[in-house]
Amino acid sequence: KRGRCFEGQMIHFLDVQDDNVRSLYEKKVISLGGLIYNANVTHNEDFEVFHVVIDITNGMFEQGPVQIIGFPCFQSSIEMSKPLPRKPCDEKNYYPIASRALDSFLICSTGLSTSAKNNLFKLVHAMNGNLTSTYSQDVTHLIAENIGSEKYLSARSHKTKIVNSSWIFDCWKQMRAIQSDSYLVKAFYRLHICAINMQENMCRMLKTIVEEHDGIFSTELTDACTPIVSTEPT
Repeated sequence: KRGRCFEGQMIHFLDVQDDNVRSLYEKKVISLGGLIYNANVTHNEDFEVFHVVIDITNGMFEQGPVQIIGFPCFQSSIEMSKPLPRKPCDEKNYYPIASRALDSFLICSTGLSTSAKNNLFKLVHAMNGNLTSTYSQDVTHLIAENIGSEKYLSARSHKTKIVNSSWIFDCWKQMRAIQSDSYLVKAFYRLHICAINMQENMCRMLKTIVEEHDGIFSTELTDACTPIVSTEPT
């Protein structure tokens, strides 16, 4: 029932120091069908235990044998009349969840280094998003650090939103799913395009087009230049 969204759940407020604030939260949990954790009492094993922390930066990214919930997640669960989420990473451990910002999102990536992908995925898990290593039409956002991969081309053909990794980081900073339109990966994203043997007015026109689509324009041929534009055979 929506009015008893915490039924079957037991809440432990880890770092609430103010007794009045703690009492207020505990009354809210009970009114929503939940129980309050007490270390001195043997609890019904049918109840799932959730440890709520106010300071989400304190060990927030450490996986562990208990489900850690950030206060933004706790608060939004109440507002949405939803049970607190659980996110197991294996049979014994759980990912901590700071917020529900990416509740309904399925994220895939392409072109990220292993370390960048790991850091990004920690944030996605912490915002209760879902991840997949394989692109499908169910993917809501493809995080791309380059263009042209098979995942990228599939996402374009299915009109999936293709964004750079800054979108995830900014969602994390604001603890909400922000509009992704200003993070969309454009046609020449991170491509070095070199123009040679070209008239100055055409160079200026091409430079404008390339830079408007997040490319890097040059008239000097370097190893970084992949596409080369020329008006004459080279």
